[in-house]
Amino acid sequence: MGWRAELTKKWRARLSTVTLILALIVLIDELVKEGYSVDPHDILAWPPFTHEQLFLLLLVLGLLLGLRR
Repeated sequence: MGWRAELTKKWRARLSTVTLILALIVLIDELVKEGYSVDPHDILAWPPFTHEQLFLLLLVLGLLLGLRR
């Protein structure tokens, strides 16, 4: 097996891990800057892309990529 095949062999697991780590970083950033983890009112808030929305997007993406078919 070539080096390219080895590199792309488990791309979904690697991408899932990276997105979950990014979600954790966003959550920690929210705790440091705002003093709380998740405000349910900010999930549906306008303007879009609050910390909570970004956290949920990365979390769901990481979990979906981590699931095997």
